[in-house]
Amino acid sequence: MTRALTAISVCIAVVVLLALLTPTCTPSRDLECPNIVLVVIDALRPDHLGCYGYDRPTSPNLDRLADESIVFDNAIAAAPWTKTSFSSFLTGLYPFQHGVVGWESIMPDSIVTLPEMLRDSGYETVAIVNMLGITGRFKVLTGFERISEAAKYKRDAAKTTSDAIDILTGLPQPFFVLIHYFDTHWPYRPPVKYIDKVSSGASDVLSVRQQMRKSDLEKPPDEVVKRDVIYYDACIRFVDDEVARLIQFLESEGLRDNTVIIVTADHGEAFWEHGFGSHGHSLYDEEIKVPLIINNPVKHPRGKRIANQVSLIDLTPTIASLAGITDKHHREGRNLISLIDGKPDVVPADRLLPGEYDLCECTLRKSPDSKGVRSLTWKIIIEPSTALIQLYNLKQDPRETVNLWGSEKEMGDSLLALLERVRGTRLGGWRIGFTGSPQDHYVVKVMLMQGGRFRLVRRLVAGEGTSIKVSSDSTYFEVDVSPKQQQIIHFDTAPHDAEVSFEVMSNTPTYVGAKGTRHEKSFSLMRSDALGLPQIFDENRSSWSPGTYIWWLPGGESIMRKSTTKLTPEEIKRLKALGYIQ
Repeated sequence: MTRALTAISVCIAVVVLLALLTPTCTPSRDLECPNIVLVVIDALRPDHLGCYGYDRPTSPNLDRLADESIVFDNAIAAAPWTKTSFSSFLTGLYPFQHGVVGWESIMPDSIVTLPEMLRDSGYETVAIVNMLGITGRFKVLTGFERISEAAKYKRDAAKTTSDAIDILTGLPQPFFVLIHYFDTHWPYRPPVKYIDKVSSGASDVLSVRQQMRKSDLEKPPDEVVKRDVIYYDACIRFVDDEVARLIQFLESEGLRDNTVIIVTADHGEAFWEHGFGSHGHSLYDEEIKVPLIINNPVKHPRGKRIANQVSLIDLTPTIASLAGITDKHHREGRNLISLIDGKPDVVPADRLLPGEYDLCECTLRKSPDSKGVRSLTWKIIIEPSTALIQLYNLKQDPRETVNLWGSEKEMGDSLLALLERVRGTRLGGWRIGFTGSPQDHYVVKVMLMQGGRFRLVRRLVAGEGTSIKVSSDSTYFEVDVSPKQQQIIHFDTAPHDAEVSFEVMSNTPTYVGAKGTRHEKSFSLMRSDALGLPQIFDENRSSWSPGTYIWWLPGGESIMRKSTTKLTPEEIKRLKALGYIQ
């Protein structure tokens, strides 16, 4: 009997100890466990907000909030599109680490997300989102107990705020609520009254008929671009009013003083600065720089601006810290509270990169698998699809127009060494590139001369007008292309040093290797014959003459993709409507 009582006592003691060690928040501990509202405005560029220096009146309410908040002047996203960016700032990890890099990707169950930690610590967790590919089976929002998803993805800023208010009314505290506004995403359809508020002196531009884009890589006339910018700005003003209505609700309910409000974006937006529109194409600043405003009414100073570069992956450790959670999981992001409090930046000891550098990755569209490392002064970008390397001095060249790779060797080599810590930075193998117009037609037949097989035959950069047929024994494949834009095919061989035979059928020239040696329609090549990126290749692809380009590059294999699922016909239709699928 005594032993039984002793055993029971030990069990009770263990349960009590675990309860004491497990961080939990209750209504009686409101000040220790603040409510947290994370507002994510899709595709919002910081340089289109008044608090970041914009001259149009797009954001009077956010500007007032910024005056009372901590404003980060140099925040960047880990990826230039929604799904991968969300996955990074909800895990504190880079894309290559969590593996959510495509529309079909699924968040691995092994990764503990920020909302999971908050939920397990006693927070009510709610997400109000307006984008496909992140809810349900995609598991990007794992940890949110309640998810409000727009019916057929048709919910504007006013309805988003109203739905948020309905959910917040009577919601137990403390709560973590993510609110995603989508109006600033193309095709920019603001209410008419907001166009008038931002378009003073632009009546000539507004008379231009709005056009649906055929492609994000086919620039429309300048007048159409200017009109798009006005419509985009009007969408910002619309969202700005609705964020103000959300904050007014928090004030009216007596929640404001114990609610941390964070306003940011998942990525930026391009307006043809580098030859394309929208986002998801590149790692230039117009696509990866985002606003970041943190308003903590009780604990932190107001009206402070922080010039240090930070990343959205820092949100996970920062929010966990605000909630009083000790996070023992690996995160690449760092806790920003030290910077906010004016203390030295604290960087995790096992972080991939030094504290002043951040990684960003482009995982779809124009240059999938591109990777970049950025600091306040320097940025390096490598495209594994082509091996093109770009290096920019952001202080001297903030618009990223002069590629210094080759002329700033010491800096370039040191940044490349940092970038090569990331798996998949150097993608080896053969490439076949095509450029021309839809009227041009190319057929390339490829076979192995002395046994072996082809491996990893895939499109690296491609849209409509491309088909690849591989033989059942993988010793032959055929590519049929009518390029609407530049397209690149990647393949490798086993054995790696196998001789490869090409037959090219087109009315345009064929160029091989770094020097662009002209070849006849049928020829065989060893790797050494085709070594090197074509010298006439530039970052904007503008110097490529119509033709077929064949080259080989040393390097490793591409990163193995993690769990995926198939998209439904309805999801594919929606992605086409948004321009993600051509």
